[in-house]
Amino acid sequence: MELEKTEEKPRIVLIVKDVEGNVVRKIDGPTTKGIHRVAWDLQYASVNAINLDYIDSEYKPRGNMAEPGSYTVSLVKIVNGITTELSGPMPFTVEQLRKGAVEGATLEEIAAYRKQIEDLSAAVSAASTALNKTQKRVEGMQLALNRTPNTTGMLDSVVYNLKQELIALDQQLNGYQSKREVGEKNAPTIRGRLRVASAGIRTSYGPTAMHKQSYDIASQEFEIFKPKLETIRSEKIPEMEQLLIDAGAPWIEGQPIPE
Repeated sequence: MELEKTEEKPRIVLIVKDVEGNVVRKIDGPTTKGIHRVAWDLQYASVNAINLDYIDSEYKPRGNMAEPGSYTVSLVKIVNGITTELSGPMPFTVEQLRKGAVEGATLEEIAAYRKQIEDLSAAVSAASTALNKTQKRVEGMQLALNRTPNTTGMLDSVVYNLKQELIALDQQLNGYQSKREVGEKNAPTIRGRLRVASAGIRTSYGPTAMHKQSYDIASQEFEIFKPKLETIRSEKIPEMEQLLIDAGAPWIEGQPIPE
């Protein structure tokens, strides 16, 4: 009975690969009897970070559009973690429906630029999730301080300064929260520049000089942003948590389980 409850259902998956054998997309297919048709929406898998708080969300992030070219698709089944190929790989071609009026970038240039955008998008998405989690962690520290029986005046100041550092990083990444809430225009941010840069892969023309410049600025600013966040996460947070433990503060999620 318990085995039936914990056993995962068998899956049918179609695996799309590019001409170099790289996996482009995994598409779940139906497992019921009969003849079925499954369509690929010509998009890559999303590179967005996975936030465990929303893992059951119905929202499904979309990836970038695939370039015209040669691909293959294989049909596999996955039963109890074991993958077995049923059919394939079968070759097929994605063709461009119409040629643009203005000569743009080559397909190779668009593919290379898309890879740059995806790599930076993945890093920025992960940093955004990590920043949000770290901010919540500091808020948890403030709550723990309120429940700590010992004198914590110095710790209140340290936690406050940590919170201000994180607010400054959030402004660099996303802009001022007060302006975002009312829809007022923010100064250029890392994510804002990345959104502009990403527009260069949403057309068959390819990235323009403006798109490339936006990517370069976003990349440079992120290289400055990332080590600041990592220092807080890997050094300042653990130091602060140890001070809280020493002061007798309540346990905070993410800390080692008390002995």
